[in-house]
Amino acid sequence: MLNNITWGNYLAVVFLALIIYYAFIGVRFYSREIRALLSKKQPARVPVHTTEDHTEYDQNDTQGEDPFNTRQIF
Repeated sequence: MLNNITWGNYLAVVFLALIIYYAFIGVRFYSREIRALLSKKQPARVPVHTTEDHTEYDQNDTQGEDPFNTRQIF
């Protein structure tokens, strides 16, 4: 049975399945950005709230180091 399927047919079906999958993901999760791209507008920006951690750590607990590296700002 598998001998009747050529590599060309197999790759065509896989390629079509990938196009359908990524189209679904794009519409489902990025519809706002896609609409903005198609209408040549900037996408609505969601404000990002950042806070700096000014927590003082006990010298005996962490040997003066931040165990979770929360002071590093990206």
